[in-house]
Amino acid sequence: MRKEDKWTRELLCPSLTESLPEKYVVECGKTLLYDVSVKSYKKVNGKYEANLFSNNSRGHGGYETDLLISEKIGENEFVPLVVCESKLEMITTHDLITYNNKAGEHKKLHKGLRYGVVIAECKQGGVTLQKIFNHGCENFDFIFCFKGLVPTEQEWQEFSGIINHQIDEAEHVHLMLTSQKKTSFNSFERDTRTK
Repeated sequence: MRKEDKWTRELLCPSLTESLPEKYVVECGKTLLYDVSVKSYKKVNGKYEANLFSNNSRGHGGYETDLLISEKIGENEFVPLVVCESKLEMITTHDLITYNNKAGEHKKLHKGLRYGVVIAECKQGGVTLQKIFNHGCENFDFIFCFKGLVPTEQEWQEFSGIINHQIDEAEHVHLMLTSQKKTSFNSFERDTRTK
């Protein structure tokens, strides 16, 4: 197991689970689809519906996420809201390009999904963030650097605020897309704040 996987499973996941309301589920290693293939179409009640190939596992149309926050909306149903990819100490250019592409593929299928990178023991936060901006990581909605392995109270408050904001944004888009009253929404804003 990678060191960042251990950190994510033992510190980040339990801490987020404890801080979020019960309707949210925080999981490590959850696979989300990035590709859906249409096998055929059939007509049902005068409308065409797509029959899909079963592409629901890693390596077959799905990427594993480091951490997924979803909303449970039924016994066996959930809406993916926020993905966090995690790294320790630093992030390489290769990591950035890979995560950015992965985020883009997931976001094509999961409208409103928020995607970010969380780095622990990030001693050079500013340098890391400059690298992210220099490589055009347009599919990331947030990046957060913890200075150590265990977040300070202030870092955790800031990170929690970002995560809650991302959840709100994802839910807002999901509500817009699933609402029967398409005219009840009159604005949409992409958040571009930096701190």
